[in-house]
Amino acid sequence: MSTWLSSGNGSNCSAPIDVTITNVMPSVSILKEGNVAAVTEPGGQVTYTVTVTNTSAYFDSPVSIDALSDNLFDITSGTGTCTTGGTLNVGEQAVCTYTKNITGNFGDEAF
Repeated sequence: MSTWLSSGNGSNCSAPIDVTITNVMPSVSILKEGNVAAVTEPGGQVTYTVTVTNTSAYFDSPVSIDALSDNLFDITSGTGTCTTGGTLNVGEQAVCTYTKNITGNFGDEAF
């Protein structure tokens, strides 16, 4: 909480006003794309590109990339070009790629 007083020598000041400053949490967008839409049976390699963008509304909302996860593959810092430890200021992006072998039979859905 911050207290603000009007300027002047004090004789014409109004009463202190309490102002609450609310911190808005940073936000990100994450886009994951594969370099191909399909592989031939029994499978093939797909290179994924992941783009993380700091979409925060305020300049003082940097985001740190502390961990990596993927709901389909086991990825960690060092998988492909992916690393942790970076900081993104508002509007900045981090891009990494990694390649995985996708296998299956004709008609199988692979992600």
